[in-house]
Amino acid sequence: MPGASVRVVGTTTGTVTDVDGNFSLSVSAGGSVKIEISFVGYATATADVQVANGSTAPINVALKAEYSALDEVVVVGSTLKSAKRELGNSITSVNSALIERSGANNLFNALQGKVPGAQITQNSGDPAGGMTIRLRGVKSLSGPSDPLYVIDGVIVSNSTSNVSQTALGNQVGEAALGNNRLVDINPADIETLNVINGAAAAAQYGSRASNGVVLITTKKGKSGAPRISFSTSVTMNELRKKVPISTYGKQFGFSALRLHTIGGLTNAQLPTYIPQPGETFTAVTRDGVVTNLRTNLVDVTRYDYQDQIFQKGYGTDNNLSINGGNDKTQYFTSISYSRNEGIIKGTDFTRYNIRARIEQRLADWAKMSVGLSYANSFSNEKANGNVFYSPINSINITNNIYDITQRDGAGKLLAVEPTRVNPLSTIEDMNFTQSTNRTINDLQLNLTPMKGLGIDLIVGVDAFTQNGRGLIKPYPYQATAGLPAERYPTGYASNASNSVLQFNTDLNISYERQLTSDLKLNAIIGGSYQYQRTDFQRASGEGLAPFIETVSGASTAVTAGYGLPQFALTGYFVQGTLGYKNLAFLTGAVRRDQSTVFSPSERDQTYPKISGSFVASDLDFWKNAIPSNIVSSLKLRASWGQAGNLTPGDVFQRFWQFQPTPYLGRNTIVPSSQLANRNVKPERMTEFEFGTDVSFWNNKINLGATFYNQNITDLVVSRGTASSEGGLSIVNNVGTMENNGLEISLNIVPIKTQNLTWDVTFIYNQNRNKVTKLGSPTISISNAAGAPVFLIEGAPASVFYGTAIARDAAGNPLLTPQGFLQSERGTQNSLTPLTYVPVRDAVTGQPVLTGTSAVRTIVGNPNPDWTGSLMSNLAYKNFNFNFLFDFVQGVEVFNADKRTRENVGIGPIAEQEMRGEIVRGYIFAIGPIEEWRVDNGSFVKLREIGLSYNLKSPIKGINNVNIGLSGRNLISWDSYNGYDPETNAGGNSDRVRGVDFGNVPIPRTYKAQITFSF
Repeated sequence: MPGASVRVVGTTTGTVTDVDGNFSLSVSAGGSVKIEISFVGYATATADVQVANGSTAPINVALKAEYSALDEVVVVGSTLKSAKRELGNSITSVNSALIERSGANNLFNALQGKVPGAQITQNSGDPAGGMTIRLRGVKSLSGPSDPLYVIDGVIVSNSTSNVSQTALGNQVGEAALGNNRLVDINPADIETLNVINGAAAAAQYGSRASNGVVLITTKKGKSGAPRISFSTSVTMNELRKKVPISTYGKQFGFSALRLHTIGGLTNAQLPTYIPQPGETFTAVTRDGVVTNLRTNLVDVTRYDYQDQIFQKGYGTDNNLSINGGNDKTQYFTSISYSRNEGIIKGTDFTRYNIRARIEQRLADWAKMSVGLSYANSFSNEKANGNVFYSPINSINITNNIYDITQRDGAGKLLAVEPTRVNPLSTIEDMNFTQSTNRTINDLQLNLTPMKGLGIDLIVGVDAFTQNGRGLIKPYPYQATAGLPAERYPTGYASNASNSVLQFNTDLNISYERQLTSDLKLNAIIGGSYQYQRTDFQRASGEGLAPFIETVSGASTAVTAGYGLPQFALTGYFVQGTLGYKNLAFLTGAVRRDQSTVFSPSERDQTYPKISGSFVASDLDFWKNAIPSNIVSSLKLRASWGQAGNLTPGDVFQRFWQFQPTPYLGRNTIVPSSQLANRNVKPERMTEFEFGTDVSFWNNKINLGATFYNQNITDLVVSRGTASSEGGLSIVNNVGTMENNGLEISLNIVPIKTQNLTWDVTFIYNQNRNKVTKLGSPTISISNAAGAPVFLIEGAPASVFYGTAIARDAAGNPLLTPQGFLQSERGTQNSLTPLTYVPVRDAVTGQPVLTGTSAVRTIVGNPNPDWTGSLMSNLAYKNFNFNFLFDFVQGVEVFNADKRTRENVGIGPIAEQEMRGEIVRGYIFAIGPIEEWRVDNGSFVKLREIGLSYNLKSPIKGINNVNIGLSGRNLISWDSYNGYDPETNAGGNSDRVRGVDFGNVPIPRTYKAQITFSF
């Protein structure tokens, strides 16, 4: 052990060992001498030495490793590992125990609240609904901020294509539909997961690392007799809360009146209108137009349609694994089956997994391992938001005065109000399915031909195919309902497939040498090749023939599409780490990438990094001055680095693309309105971070704090151009953005005895995002919900920039005598709102709003002020109790559903208006004000809670039985006027966030599980 300190006790005589661990000391007297040997990371040892005739026999002293969190070795690359004390950047490790205790059958769900700097959002409550992970905020304005995922050295895809609900193509704006593809991974197969947030730590992945890297290591075999583990569980999912739907038996006007709360007549229409018996009106002036709203009430019967589309869903999760081996061969294999029903009737997700890993020692200096996995999944889906024929939106948009369960003599559903789809049709007559076959495989060779030299080779492949099918049957009431074309009244059928192949190979050569007794060098050189291809095709049609449910039965609007984007990436890097006395480390690295995504002039990109760490608590003076039972360890760290975002958009975006079009009975091509730009290059992030890791009172309190600054340049933005340039837009690197933040992780172990252990962990994250340059002051982001989502220079990304409620100097809303909230009026797109106190009609006293257009201002922000979690685990003998609270604070949600329910007349405010508790016309007046649709999205959730009991060797042949109960998302403390503030109709999109438009709510889940170990 080179560099160990050797000291004669009671004297100042001492030395350090050489590169081979040898030492010699001169003492002034003979007899018995006590020496003390110390080394960082090892317990101090003593030895009694007898000095006779001026010398001693050779002395052999063994040191015993002493665990320290700083000495934990973590995965930092495809084949690279490092002790935490050497890292100049933050890294978070999540072990299998934390994943298993979460009670989740989805990897992303299991990570919620456990990773500092990560905002993990569940966008939908579908059984395989999409999840979004953002590490240290949004990184791109045109592509995803999804981190790079690496499983056992294989770069895997988490992206997906919408192959099942292609009917939504004209409705969703830029919503990214579909599941995250990591839903194919069985969480029970994962051993550890390391999250690298920063660019400096991820520089070895270069052009694909600006969003951070998630390194997943699966379970491996261990030497010994075969060990078998089997677990089985049952789950129940239920709706956590209903939205308030009015069942008040009244309605304005007459029973057949649509949109009875806001539907009215202009002064020009009123004289020729033939009123229904008993109709009365009141005039309301809005935007200079007088509308006469009905004030009389009629009797109706109302229903709560939520009872017809929601259900209690049941599921099961079953895992069997076997591992074992000897000194030369180890194996691990597992098989699993999971099925989960959704809370929307007719939805479910089923997954089968098989995984095997074999490690073979070829020689003392050579090892080879092979990992094979296969996953098959199938989902039954319903339209998930963004259209008015989804189950949730069909409830929101339909006046609930119809008994939707009624049928005609043939058993077919009856129509509801005109232009609306019977909510039960979304369950019974619409079928969207998706099946996926996936394999992730790797071959690894690890060589150590000489002392200090390591050669590691990985060849990996990730291949999957999604097959989707969509069907909307012709509505039996299409002739009477007057359904618009976007509801597909004559039926719709589609099929689509998406085949993805990702191949990567990595070769890393490392050399470690003890230069002197104090200095150690670790040098690495590596190269990689990556290839990705996506083969997508689809076909769809409308006007289905009777009994035919495929595209071949379509008679109108038959279309087809095909795409084959592909790219290759080659790169190499060098990295060197110089360590001094195992307490100070300096690391430098540089990576060079070349990608076919970009033109030859922009393909070569260089990404440098430098980092350093200093373990101050290992200094001799520190040990003498501060007892280790007060400050156990103190590490300071800092890093700087750059990383890129390889594919923020279409791989063809730099080309001038052409579209086919018919002309004079023949087919030709025309250029698109987007101009070519061969100078597009990767987006680039430069990050600086510094922080500290401190442990107190014998590691009972562990604090980690990190401050970071990210400057993201060359953001790819589609910029408008003058038509005289030959097109209307061009993709260019004109944007810049910054993220500044703080991450704190505090772990406390108040009690740790043989029978009782209690630990508590608190995580706090704060990120401040700002778009600093766009190329234009504002960019509007279209979306089906009509949310006013904008990119604005000087503001956070994707703020809600809409019409605002007028306020006085103190910030209080301005009201009319009748109680109407007033909107601000002024110049379109003015960033400085102008408060306008409206004049009132001299006769009616109603407000008369004048002006050309509404003033826009920032009325909401989907970027939270801070996020955090509180996690605890209490183990007493054979009992274990755990819980996790998740916090998201200072965030707004654009609640499009709220306005829909109130306009239709089924919301709680509409009921107040019918009861006369607020002035007639309130909803009509406030509805267009977009700020009114922005709700407080802050929440505190009981994300997970569990109780388990271990039975040790209950019968012969069984080593352990664990019985557990757990729950997820049981309680949410929030003031949100909807199902759940944790939602997004934009799916996994980074530009459309915090929008609620027909989204399936996240269910409350209960789980009972039993695990046998043999």
